[in-house]
Amino acid sequence: NLPTSWQWSFSPSTVTYVGGTTANSQNPQVQFNSEGDYSVQLIATNAYGNDTELKTDYVAVESLQSYCAASGGGVIYMSGIQMGTINNTGTGADSYSDYTSMSTDLAINTSNSITISFGVIFNPYENDLGIWIDWNKDGDFDDADENVSCNLNISSSQLTDNILVPVTATVGATTMRVRFKYFNTDCGSSCGTTTYGEVEDYKINVLAGTNTWLGNTSEWNNITNWSEGIVPTTSYEVTIPAGVTSPIVGSGINAKCYNITLEAGATITVNGNLEIEK
Repeated sequence: NLPTSWQWSFSPSTVTYVGGTTANSQNPQVQFNSEGDYSVQLIATNAYGNDTELKTDYVAVESLQSYCAASGGGVIYMSGIQMGTINNTGTGADSYSDYTSMSTDLAINTSNSITISFGVIFNPYENDLGIWIDWNKDGDFDDADENVSCNLNISSSQLTDNILVPVTATVGATTMRVRFKYFNTDCGSSCGTTTYGEVEDYKINVLAGTNTWLGNTSEWNNITNWSEGIVPTTSYEVTIPAGVTSPIVGSGINAKCYNITLEAGATITVNGNLEIEK
């Protein structure tokens, strides 16, 4: 029997219902006003009674860092950026645009295609593009692997590149900065102003990678025991299946993972330390 009324609640209660919806809407639109983990409860009711569904720490909310100012000018600009669920096309010339309301998910250790379209370029082979992502969420784009794309001598109206998410990336929301500029000496800096060009910021949600225990031996720190060929870090969700040699975190070993799932019948022995991020 279908519900006839709904009662939503969130803990903490620091939410605002938007888009004309309320706590009694079937499909509410909710703005979360504070950082942290929110639990969600729904009570659905009809003529025969009610049912309650509770999801604990179901929604994680975090704010983006503040970053150095960056801008361009003149007539050359990007007319579109497409990557995953980011599909921002038909844009005009602005020296700087904050598009962090748009986001896409990128998983650890995956390669992801990005396409940039250009509305106006200067003389062929005299335009360049730089892309940065703050993988460790420290409020800058200066760390190793954060200049994820550098393309010089751009002569066409569209460019496609691939961005690899490093295994050291921190899980959660962060910022991607895209800069298109003239002249073709380098891909520029993530900060500052250029006479000609444009800068755009977007939100990236870094998702934990998956790493499954293979059980070739019992040693946690042996890379041959892991499906990804690396020992898990706090950027990986770990699955321990049954029916294989169980892992042992030896004395003096500091094992880490983002989350861990033990399938039915699976076991793990921890003689050292196991740090679970989530």
